[in-house]
Amino acid sequence: MLDYHVHTPLCKHATGRPAAMVQAAFDAGLKEIAFLDHLTLPPLPTNHSMAAKDIPFYLNCIRELAVAWEGKIRVLAGLEIDYHLESLEEILRITQSYDLDMVAGSVHFVQGYNIASRSRRNSWSHLPPLPLFHTYIDAMEAMVEADFCDIICHLDLMDKFAPSLSPEERKETDNRMEKLLDAVSQKKLVVEINGSGLDQPMGRPYPSDFLLSACKARNIPVTLASDAHSPDSVGKHAETLLGHIRAAGYNSVTGFYRREPRTMSIT
Repeated sequence: MLDYHVHTPLCKHATGRPAAMVQAAFDAGLKEIAFLDHLTLPPLPTNHSMAAKDIPFYLNCIRELAVAWEGKIRVLAGLEIDYHLESLEEILRITQSYDLDMVAGSVHFVQGYNIASRSRRNSWSHLPPLPLFHTYIDAMEAMVEADFCDIICHLDLMDKFAPSLSPEERKETDNRMEKLLDAVSQKKLVVEINGSGLDQPMGRPYPSDFLLSACKARNIPVTLASDAHSPDSVGKHAETLLGHIRAAGYNSVTGFYRREPRTMSIT
């Protein structure tokens, strides 16, 4: 029914014109597609991100597609912004300056390492995992408290390439993640159910079923996301994601328009 996380070549690691992404969404029978391209600001590395100066061009492209496809599929424009305390002032300026349908927050860098990059995982995968998990959760907590986003992206991304935790360590991080979800609930944020993890060795969406159930226990709304970086991934795993959220007890997902949430039934 919707895919609220697709990218464009402006992020420098996606392929396919935005028009091709919309066509793929329409062909898949989706009702809504939201572009959520990467915005990573200094001091973080920005080689996998659009530049801040690209935002007007990016938004104009998406709005033109919204007009062209009106009545067939709703096309929405947002940003996936990497949180970093030193860039928070600029993040707030950007999110308050542009007409966006949604703003998503994410954490890709932990102790200076890109935890989402397959090519760079060997630079940190030998490190003790527990301190990395704690640093990741610290950053996620700070991001939630920063009050700039509507959606939390790939909640437990740290699991993508990190070495396995021991049962005791996993219990410790689970307890911290549940406290993070308490804050997410208080801020009335939405958690995306991101299918890209199904194509990784972990073989499951973000978040885990445990954390998804914890979201439901706190009445945290959810939305659907492919994290597509090419047209052939738009809407991918949608039925599987719906199965996970139904199993957790959800009967609706959340959409957005001009940063206002909308509840959409899935029954």
